[in-house]
Amino acid sequence: MGASWRLCMGDLRMNGAGRLPVVMLAAAFVLAGCGGSTETDTSDLRSENKDLRQENVRLGEEVQRLQGEVERLQGEVEDARETAEAQPEVPETETPSATQEDEVQEAEPEESSGGGLAVAGPGDVSGEELPGVMPDDFPIPAGAVADYVSETEYSFSLNFVIDSDFDTTGAFYDEQLAAQGWEETDRTEGTVEGLKGVETTWERGTFIPEGSPQDPDYEQTKETLTLGVYEIEPSGVAVELFWNDYELLNKDTSEEDGGESS
Repeated sequence: MGASWRLCMGDLRMNGAGRLPVVMLAAAFVLAGCGGSTETDTSDLRSENKDLRQENVRLGEEVQRLQGEVERLQGEVEDARETAEAQPEVPETETPSATQEDEVQEAEPEESSGGGLAVAGPGDVSGEELPGVMPDDFPIPAGAVADYVSETEYSFSLNFVIDSDFDTTGAFYDEQLAAQGWEETDRTEGTVEGLKGVETTWERGTFIPEGSPQDPDYEQTKETLTLGVYEIEPSGVAVELFWNDYELLNKDTSEEDGGESS
């Protein structure tokens, strides 16, 4: 500004009337130059202040919007809490202990090992006609084909074959006879040329023979059964049965003797 000031002032040593116009011109120049710069700076500051005020307004509106969003979320949280408190508590399911699992397994009936065969109903046994003296509860497996039958008034013999395996057929009779009150008294198992076989004897019930004192010491076995189960080639099983009812036999003998008591 020193150079400009010197230019504006000019040569103040000029004499006469010429000095005044020079001084006035210099002052006008100075005022024009200096005054113009100040107005420009003030205008810029006013513009910046205006921008800042607008930004403050915008930020204030954003703050209000965020506060409203926070209040909305807090309301949702409160509603969810009230809903959860209103619902009844559901008891937790306890995991059964090893002991409890064992008790459940013991309570569940075991699957029948002879479950592959069912007891024959009417028409479920083909071949020879079944013995008439055979007890109604005597088990014959469905699908059996009778190939030999012999009977008297107190006994019968029956042979049949069945399309089954040895273990299933043997298990069928073990379970069915025990369920009907039969008691196994003897068992012989073996293998012949790779084919398995088993022969068993069973007893059921007691009676006091005709003509004997009514004393338990005179009790005898009522029914006996001899059972043979054998594997056969090329596949399947053969079964031989001999059933005897000693009470019927005793009555028949007593009738032949004329019913006399000893």
